[in-house]
Amino acid sequence: MEDCGECRDLHADAVARLEDAGGKVEDLPAAVEEWVATHLGSAKRKLARAVREHVADLERQGRAHSTVRNRRWRLETLLEEVGNRRLGRLTRGVLSGWIAGAAPGSRRDRLSAASAFCRWAWERGYLRANPMDGLRPPARPPTPAPRVLTPKEARKLLLTAQKVAPDMALYFAVGLFAGLRPTRELAGLDWSDVDLSERRIYVPYGRAKTGRARIVPISNNLAAWLERVPKRERSGKVARFSRAVFRKVVEAWGGGWSTNLMRHTRVSYRLAQTRNLVLVSAEGGHTQDVMHRHYANLRIPAAHVTAFWRIGP
Repeated sequence: MEDCGECRDLHADAVARLEDAGGKVEDLPAAVEEWVATHLGSAKRKLARAVREHVADLERQGRAHSTVRNRRWRLETLLEEVGNRRLGRLTRGVLSGWIAGAAPGSRRDRLSAASAFCRWAWERGYLRANPMDGLRPPARPPTPAPRVLTPKEARKLLLTAQKVAPDMALYFAVGLFAGLRPTRELAGLDWSDVDLSERRIYVPYGRAKTGRARIVPISNNLAAWLERVPKRERSGKVARFSRAVFRKVVEAWGGGWSTNLMRHTRVSYRLAQTRNLVLVSAEGGHTQDVMHRHYANLRIPAAHVTAFWRIGP
């Protein structure tokens, strides 16, 4: 038996839709159809249950731990704010209000989470229509230029890694001079994807965030770092990654860390070196717009560019 309070809410929804349409008799079938869909159809599934299913699907698909954690957290925030309502009552107005209620810098993240969730629910048949379709994204807040390391800071980081954790020194060298994404691409880099003779790193589609494979050139100084490894040892993972050891290196370095600091640094110095937006976007695996907004710091002195690409082991 349905909860009477919820039944009243659903009836009220149907009446409200009829009133919004002008209260005409010919509009009654549409209002009744809406009520049946939310009361008796697949859209009666509760939000909390659907969120659990959606997160479980992401885990089964092998999505990155950070992606799953972020999606769960944002959808649980939605659940807290709008209540455990039926999916049929998850309207565009409810979702746009939830998105607008976030801090300016978080609104697009909420929109992305809601869009992915509603598309998933629609594909599952839990929603008759996707309430996010056609919803305009909120304006982007102004973003400061990304922080990049100076050649002096980068050199100190590498020297610290060599001293504190020699087995992880290549992790930082490849991160700085190839700009691979830190989790799947960098920590998962295998020697079979490194071609020193052709001076290139192959990032397969299974590891690339965008799902598209790409080639990243090996600079002269990065080649020097990689060639320090004897040929007989060039198998398996290029760098031995450990979160605990990584934290020790960063703490000993003391320069202040952010997630994409090495990637920001490489892309910015590479763009300053080549002045070729299309080329550097392809190497980094992102759009030119994303690179401008998040990665490329355009105020790097020419002397710093030269010094950066000369940092060797």
